[in-house]
Amino acid sequence: MRLADTSGDRRCELLAAAPGEDTQDGVVWQLPASTKGLVADGSWLYGAGSLGAPGDNARFGEAVDE
Repeated sequence: MRLADTSGDRRCELLAAAPGEDTQDGVVWQLPASTKGLVADGSWLYGAGSLGAPGDNARFGEAVDE
């Protein structure tokens, strides 16, 4: 898990990675921040395949999960 301002709005979103998910393909969840904290509305889930990269054993999100 990591907090990062991915949108440039000076609020940190939560990035949660599971590089071993889906037979080692990996996924990353992003929960946006509001003025009241983290919210589910506007969250997203990405894997290597959803970005056009090879998904087999990609361990997508491993750098987030360091």
